Amino acid sequence: MLKYWKIAFTFIGTVIGAGFASGKEVAVFFGDGGIFAPIFSALLLGALAFLFLEVGRLSHGNPAAFLFPRAPQVMKIFLKVTNLAMLAAMIAGAELILQTTFSFSGGGLLSGLLALAIVIGGAERIKNVNFFAVPLIVLLVVVLYALSPRITVGGRLLFSSSLLYAALNIVSGGALIAEFSADTSRRGNLFSALIIFVVIAALLLLIRFAVIGSEGEEMPLLSLASRFGIGFTGGILIYLSVMTTMIGCLTLSSGKTTTSALGALAAAFTLGMAGFGVLVDKLYPVLGAAGIAMSIVAFYRVVCHDNESCALMCARH
Repeated sequence: MLKYWKIAFTFIGTVIGAGFASGKEVAVFFGDGGIFAPIFSALLLGALAFLFLEVGRLSHGNPAAFLFPRAPQVMKIFLKVTNLAMLAAMIAGAELILQTTFSFSGGGLLSGLLALAIVIGGAERIKNVNFFAVPLIVLLVVVLYALSPRITVGGRLLFSSSLLYAALNIVSGGALIAEFSADTSRRGNLFSALIIFVVIAALLLLIRFAVIGSEGEEMPLLSLASRFGIGFTGGILIYLSVMTTMIGCLTLSSGKTTTSALGALAAAFTLGMAGFGVLVDKLYPVLGAAGIAMSIVAFYRVVCHDNESCALMCARH
């Protein structure tokens, strides 16, 4: 079962990057929503995670060939472009956190190089980093909520925002765990998806409640930590969440060789100069739409897999 915990935490670690752990993503997608919007989004995210775990199981860890059997390079290019955009946001987020918390410039580039070292180290190192980091990030969110406990039940369901948020995160998290689930079982994948739903739902709710009144700030959760005198600790743990996502995005936006990863870092660093807030506000909704398209294709392929006539039709397309 440890394997399925590690896969779940790898997905969660990839999801809870700078936008999530800083509270900015939650403010953008659920700013005027009630308690049901984050729960519904977490449920969608768990379901999509299960879908892509099944993609990985059925494709033996080769999702690109499974989703686009006639042109797997199309899927590979799609994943590289979308994750490059998210990687740029993580680099900008790392720069902002280190500059704000420690007055350290150049942190974005150095963080990218650290992520490069972990990615070159292989899949097991990526899983182990996330397995260690995710509980610490969860602890930070729980502490911040405990210091300012608030609950708002009312508000709109925000179906479109919930769907876009879930689809946004599947672009990186879903594609990554599909590569790591070659030797899993359907029951085990369901167990991983359940862990993902429970943890993400709890985090979304706690962050949403914690950042009430601070939605307009660039990193609401970091500002909250500073107000309670734990800005240093908060900055470290939010930075840790940036690194977990950066690792996943770099894995998917490069060919996993040193040369291709360095090229991806250079492109992402250039794009990241637009600034963290701008990238989250402008790019994330677009990435959410891309995630919806990818999820529709994945659902079609998985459903068709065990149906012979449908499988033949899939092969022709």
